[in-house]
Amino acid sequence: MPFTLYEAAPLWQIEPVNIKGPMSARNLYSFFVLFLLSLSLCLVGCAEKAALTVEEKYDKAILMMEKGEYGIAEPIFSEIIRESPGTRYANFAYLKMGDAGLASTDSKDRLDIAEINYRHFLRQNPNHHLVPYVLSRLIELNVKRNQSSLFGKSYAYARDPGHFKVIVSDYQSFYLLFPRVCT
Repeated sequence: MPFTLYEAAPLWQIEPVNIKGPMSARNLYSFFVLFLLSLSLCLVGCAEKAALTVEEKYDKAILMMEKGEYGIAEPIFSEIIRESPGTRYANFAYLKMGDAGLASTDSKDRLDIAEINYRHFLRQNPNHHLVPYVLSRLIELNVKRNQSSLFGKSYAYARDPGHFKVIVSDYQSFYLLFPRVCT
């Protein structure tokens, strides 16, 4: 029994219809199949990509740090800390956020955030092999904080004794923990 154009029928049961003009039934059928195929490929291509693992996010952020794009790396590190707290990736994210804050010293606030991240790393990892590195970075951070944009490195520390005391206490803890490094 032949079907009309308006009745529903499976594609394999549709008989060719006489169509006048440049499109024949076979061309119409081929066009329809190609359209469905291209639509399915488009939908597959537009589908969301699989979420990155914590390791992949960390590697991506490290690459951004190596390129000097600290503004792109910091939100990725924050996301790692938020998604997987307490892991080694989160701990190293605190360290790298401190490095990013110290490297891009736009303002005193960036230095404060860097100090918070370094101190958080120290609190979470008091016996880690990178403790001397973090303590030396804290000393460097506080020295940078005391430098004046007007006077440069010749800024008198007596004008701001609070940060100078922090530098001295960080250096003392560094020296007490690692006396061979300082000699």
